[in-house]
Amino acid sequence: MATFTTNYDLIKPGNDDYYDIADFNENMDAIDGQLSLTEQEVTRVKEELEELKSGMGQNESLSAIERKIGNHTDQTNTTLFGAIATHKKATDTTDRKIGNATDQSTNTLFGLLKTLQTQRKLYRYSKTEKKLEYRDITVFENSDNYQFKIHSFHAKYDGSIHVKLAMSGLEKALHLYIADFANTALFELADKSSVPPHLYLDTNSAVYKQTLHDESTHGRTTVCDIVLPVQAGHIYHFVTNGFPYAYTTISSFELFYTEEMV
Repeated sequence: MATFTTNYDLIKPGNDDYYDIADFNENMDAIDGQLSLTEQEVTRVKEELEELKSGMGQNESLSAIERKIGNHTDQTNTTLFGAIATHKKATDTTDRKIGNATDQSTNTLFGLLKTLQTQRKLYRYSKTEKKLEYRDITVFENSDNYQFKIHSFHAKYDGSIHVKLAMSGLEKALHLYIADFANTALFELADKSSVPPHLYLDTNSAVYKQTLHDESTHGRTTVCDIVLPVQAGHIYHFVTNGFPYAYTTISSFELFYTEEMV
């Protein structure tokens, strides 16, 4: 009695069966069909492998790609692992230079900033340590100029300075302005000089103002004596404003302060 194979159901005649050419032909057709399917599948797999290799670039073999990737022991930029290791070395060096918030040494950025913070300089108001003095400055009458620059002070540190001004010969309305916002050319203008109209200080930006002579009330203050707070990096312009300046003299202008470490 005939039986059949497990995978493709090919006919297996029994020992007592008569030979039948039809059974043989049926088996051959089944084998031929299966071989054809197998060949088609192998061809498809080859095509997919070629596409994969082409997508990896320049039809490189997997072994060539593996060589470019390298392994965790690589230390040069010729492999991916090596490039990562090199980058890590550079990052570690940078991290060591930056340090962290607990550093006390000036060898790291955090440590240096902490040192600078704990040893920061500031201006301390003083009555005796005179840093600047101008005396007997004549302010000439000029119909084209309403402002007169006495001095520009560039603050290097935070703190406070002591300012003293004495004037005489006041005839008309006159004011003292101190401002930290002005045309940069005003800083370059020489001390003790008339201010050209195009450089006039905007008095609305003054951080301090004092009326030296109020024409409407005939009030007059010939002496200004103040402690001025200053901020590092700011430029403070000391300017008088009035018209005319006939017979006006700045008897004295003085700055006092001391530099201290904190």
